[in-house]
Amino acid sequence: MRTRLVIAPALAASAFLLLTACSAAGGSDFSGEWGGPAPSAHIAISEDGNFSGFDGCNAVFGTGEFVGDRFEFGDDVAQTRMACPDATETIEPSPEAVRIEGEELILLDDEDAEIARLPRTGDVEDG
Repeated sequence: MRTRLVIAPALAASAFLLLTACSAAGGSDFSGEWGGPAPSAHIAISEDGNFSGFDGCNAVFGTGEFVGDRFEFGDDVAQTRMACPDATETIEPSPEAVRIEGEELILLDDEDAEIARLPRTGDVEDG
């Protein structure tokens, strides 16, 4: 019985370390700048989960979480509400998550349907 008590915590610790390592690797995959120059839609995601971007009319920023092969936007997302000209192309609906396919960031709605694709354009500058 005593052996099981020692093995179970050791397995739990190993699983935690493995999951933490996978999460960190996923963050670095998402870290970077995606999209075109203003006024085109773009987003910058940092390894700590902070992001900022522009949807073609409004600025957006907040934090998110790296979950498996996705980056999910958090509940603290803030967005400006500018009066955009009718001809302005914006990203709608607001994405709930993103995933990477090759060198493109795929923006997903709340049903995981693709909203838009943004090409990788660079690395996030350390401030």
